[in-house]
Amino acid sequence: MTAQILYGSVTGTITDQTGAVVPAVQVSATNDATGLKRQATTDAAGIFRLLDLPQGAYTIEATAAGFRPLKKTNVAVVIGQVNAQDLQLTVGTAGQEITVEGSIAVLQTQKADVHTEITAHAIQNLPLNVYRNFQAVTLLAPGVFSVSAIADSYPNGLASGPERSLSIYSNGLPSRINNTRIDGATSLNAWLPDHVLIVPPQETIQEVNVQTAT
Repeated sequence: MTAQILYGSVTGTITDQTGAVVPAVQVSATNDATGLKRQATTDAAGIFRLLDLPQGAYTIEATAAGFRPLKKTNVAVVIGQVNAQDLQLTVGTAGQEITVEGSIAVLQTQKADVHTEITAHAIQNLPLNVYRNFQAVTLLAPGVFSVSAIADSYPNGLASGPERSLSIYSNGLPSRINNTRIDGATSLNAWLPDHVLIVPPQETIQEVNVQTAT
């Protein structure tokens, strides 16, 4: 099946008003809903990387000696995506803070994969198959399909084991090379490597994240 990644990230380059990179800048990202905070420092090339960020809206703050503190709000973090945020600092004192409102829209420019997110609302309200298998919603993603219950003998059980799983293909590639992660842990049936080991109940799924590559 398709892979699931639990976090996103924010990366970028910090420069001054002349375009010169600024090393040793303290950068932080704070989740507006939960208060979760990640911190990083720009390297010699002025680059920072804030990793392992749960999905949500964040406030990015950058501080460095001799520059006005910079705050950028409403920065979107999406699971499996890298949000590029290049920042420019202005010479000044710590009491002269600059606040910039970011755009919630994210254009994926750092990776070549295709990302499709299916929310809990869709999972609970869209008609699934008789086995109420959450994998059915992955078929909404471009290039993803399954021949289960058509040419194969699966799914054929109401239990939550591999007999309930779908065999999923993406972009014409064989299903055995896919990877399914549930809460970050790989779910794989050793006897049927194109099926997941456990199929959680539909009601327990908060989000399905589908990522396909060429």
